[in-house]
Amino acid sequence: MTFNSDGPKTACAAIIDDAGNASLVQKANITIDTIEPTPPTLSPNNLSGVNASCVNVTPSNVTEPNLWKFEYRKLGEDWKESLTSLGDVITIGLIQDFDNVIEVRAVDDAGNRSSAAQIAVEENSSLFLPTNLKIKQICDGGNYAILKDMSVKRPVYRPASGNPI
Repeated sequence: MTFNSDGPKTACAAIIDDAGNASLVQKANITIDTIEPTPPTLSPNNLSGVNASCVNVTPSNVTEPNLWKFEYRKLGEDWKESLTSLGDVITIGLIQDFDNVIEVRAVDDAGNRSSAAQIAVEENSSLFLPTNLKIKQICDGGNYAILKDMSVKRPVYRPASGNPI
């Protein structure tokens, strides 16, 4: 069965066995969707008062009425899924002392994936020695520390093209 365009369709089919016996015709209303969602726009926000072991990324501006989920990864790693809604925050653990390239893509109900949006996040937590640590928390499997001294250097967020935001 071939359809020339996306959208709602009615499909009818019958099965014929080797002896030539035909089943009753069955009818189903289906929707054909082969168009990928638009790539998300990424807004990074560092977690306030912590060293740079994690980043919060908020995907937005996806024009897809049937948005299912987002997938994300650090460049070169396997995709992970996030069943967040548009505008929700995805928290991603970062590799220490490294320019982490974060990719996020949208997936619609039909399984079509957008191209990946990218943002680079410089993680530089060992370039200073934090003092007066209050508590430790867990972020995506890694440790990060809340600092009393808020004058420490913050990470730099920039698009993957390299210009600071």
